[in-house]
Amino acid sequence: MHRQLHAFGWFLLINAGLACVISIRYFAYTHWEWPGPAVVYAALSVLGQMPLLVSLCGALALPSLLIRQPVVRHALLALLATFSLALLIVDTQIYAQFRFHLNSMILTMLLSGGMVEFSNLTYGISVLVVLTLFTLQWHLLGYLSQRPGLLNLTLGRRITGLALLALLTTHISHVFAAATYYQPVVRQGDVLPLFFPTTANSLLARWQLIDEASSPHRFKSTSNDQLAYPAAPLAVQKPAVLPDILVIMLDSWRYDAFNPQATPNLWHFAQQGVVLNNHYSSGHATRMGMFGLFYGLPGSYWSAFLAAQQTPLLIDRLQALHYQMGIFASAHLRRPEFHRTVFAGIPNLRDSTEGPSPAARDLQITREWLDWQAQRSATQPAFSLLFFDALHGYDVPADYPPRFEPMLDAVNHLALNQDYDPAPLHNRYLTAAHFIDQQAATVLSALQESGRLEHTLVIITSDHGEEFNDNRQNYWGHGSNFSQAQVKVPMAVVGPGAELLKELASSGALTSHLDLAPSLLRHYLGVQNPVADIAVGMDWFSTPKTRQFVLSSGYEQFALLFDEGPVHVTHMGHETLNWQNQPQPRALDSNNIQQAMLQMSHFYR
Repeated sequence: MHRQLHAFGWFLLINAGLACVISIRYFAYTHWEWPGPAVVYAALSVLGQMPLLVSLCGALALPSLLIRQPVVRHALLALLATFSLALLIVDTQIYAQFRFHLNSMILTMLLSGGMVEFSNLTYGISVLVVLTLFTLQWHLLGYLSQRPGLLNLTLGRRITGLALLALLTTHISHVFAAATYYQPVVRQGDVLPLFFPTTANSLLARWQLIDEASSPHRFKSTSNDQLAYPAAPLAVQKPAVLPDILVIMLDSWRYDAFNPQATPNLWHFAQQGVVLNNHYSSGHATRMGMFGLFYGLPGSYWSAFLAAQQTPLLIDRLQALHYQMGIFASAHLRRPEFHRTVFAGIPNLRDSTEGPSPAARDLQITREWLDWQAQRSATQPAFSLLFFDALHGYDVPADYPPRFEPMLDAVNHLALNQDYDPAPLHNRYLTAAHFIDQQAATVLSALQESGRLEHTLVIITSDHGEEFNDNRQNYWGHGSNFSQAQVKVPMAVVGPGAELLKELASSGALTSHLDLAPSLLRHYLGVQNPVADIAVGMDWFSTPKTRQFVLSSGYEQFALLFDEGPVHVTHMGHETLNWQNQPQPRALDSNNIQQAMLQMSHFYR
């Protein structure tokens, strides 16, 4: 057994070396600047990550050493190694085309011809490559078994130690690169498969090693060589009339909490315009919901846009048209890093609001918006965002009367379980919505009194929904699945041009956060480009207005949202579900899958 273990260890090391060589292909598909530290980091990440993956495969293969027949044992090991390396080669090709990695759904589509129709020559070459790999693995095992003395144990330990050192150095390096936003390193985060580099910004800030609020512009690259955003140069024309734009967002506001009881002022105001009742967020958490709303892009682009500190075309265009910008967020804008993405280009951005509670901060941003509105120039157009947080925190002022009862006095998230009665918690949530509705009413009344309301496009929405164990699966809050409770959100548009959306609203067509940015850019802000140049969504004011699915993202997964339910995709595979987050087997149209992958890769070079 000792001899077999010795040979097996070297077999893994040699295959780790082969995997390192193959993984160089990932970097061949990037179009980046490569300063010295980035090259060193890339090399260390390969030398650390690929041996780690090989060792995980080796752990699965360990039981094969108990097989006494060498021929059977070698055949199984050679097959596993061949399959693993072939899968790695295929993954490099998938990454080259779509900038994300292989999963079971993509593999199924490849094998079925749903993505690419392979020729007989391609099949023949593939079979030849697999046979060659298997032959090499077979002979390697035989060689190692017959001549174990040629490969020194001490040397193997030293190579293993160097691989571990490379892995450790990679993660430590990324901690400091992420803290300082050093783009040449941070942008490599998703290049290698199953590679999740470590970050520790909050810990470093707590130790006062970094200042999260300080500007990292000295680390920012002057070029954006990973992204093709926009996909073509903007063709613009200044509109004759520029409306004011006000976005009212309630964090964690689910679609069925937009009603005359919970949010009476917003509800009745929205009836003056258009309410899109089949609308979905671009994510089930704040990061992807806000990102999709302002960029018109799915969350798969988040890491690249954060690394590049690339601002959205919507904000860039507003500033080019000399809009006065007022960003009023109750929760801070540093985590997620909206101060480095969505609002990075706004001078003197205030990325946090003082206050002892979400409700107190909501009151504060309402007062600040009123002051800003009163003082801003009446001769320039204005864009403002009010991002309320009390709903996310289930928070109301101490003297605010319950609007829905029975209502919890305080929230204990640790008590939430399958047997917990959600009604008192839900009632506190709805009371918080009612409280925010009062703040929104104050804002709208001030606009009315100033005479600016009729010249203001008001957009009322949320970043994502909120679940209260709706489907009896012990899901609470958000960020955990793509059920309607977590991704279906209010969307109302009131003001100049909103009447043009009545047909869209009455059709019940799927709409998405990904649609807002291209709709504003093309219809209100003078951008002449087709939607495909600037976003993944659709322009609500143009045809066609129908689609089969919309994309929604999480932190490590995404979903295709169809009328009948989501298709949930992770690194491990995919699952077709209904809107109650229950399995619902149904056929997948390969054209939809291919379209989704193209949407998630279109804005990469």
